[in-house]
Amino acid sequence: MAVIADTVRPSPADPGRETQPLKTTSCRNGTLECQPRSEAAVGAHAGVRIAAVMLLSLFLLACAAAAPHIGKTARPDNRILTADLPGGDSTWRGKDIAIVYKAATAGPDLEISGFIEFSSNLAKYPGVNSFRVYLHFLDTDGLVLDSKLLWAPGGQRDSRFIRWTFQRQWPMPPGTAALGFSFRGSVSEPGGDGSFSSTKTGWEVYQSP
Repeated sequence: MAVIADTVRPSPADPGRETQPLKTTSCRNGTLECQPRSEAAVGAHAGVRIAAVMLLSLFLLACAAAAPHIGKTARPDNRILTADLPGGDSTWRGKDIAIVYKAATAGPDLEISGFIEFSSNLAKYPGVNSFRVYLHFLDTDGLVLDSKLLWAPGGQRDSRFIRWTFQRQWPMPPGTAALGFSFRGSVSEPGGDGSFSSTKTGWEVYQSP
């Protein structure tokens, strides 16, 4: 369907006539059999397009949050070869946390369990506002194929009552050759009333793959 906007030009017999816009019209099959298109219909169509764009943007943001860093390249020191997984206790040490884990492959799946340890700098803050630790599946070049949420404190903010352990099993994407970790979070001191419903300004930390 084509959309035509036209104007009326002044005729030679009436040179002083002002140009007036006609209503937007819609034509079928490129013919001149046109019907006036109401302003309400035009506005509704524009509203639908805006809503669709907004929904697509929200969907893409949600995907990025659910599986961050896909397509990025992990640092060489953050690549744990799946062929070399010992099956026993291992420790990955980041800038602010340590991940103590056991990992092994079971056919096409990865099985991993362990617990999170905060560094002494983080441990002095008893409030955990938010925290997410991710596991990344990497190819032979260190490219992130997929990302999974390995650990989060849930709705609990008081570090004394947080469950620090994890146990996960996921299918590995085709081409997986290594694993990597990353994290992002913030910690704080309790508010003036001693609770974590209103906290003081804390410290935000993160480490990319």
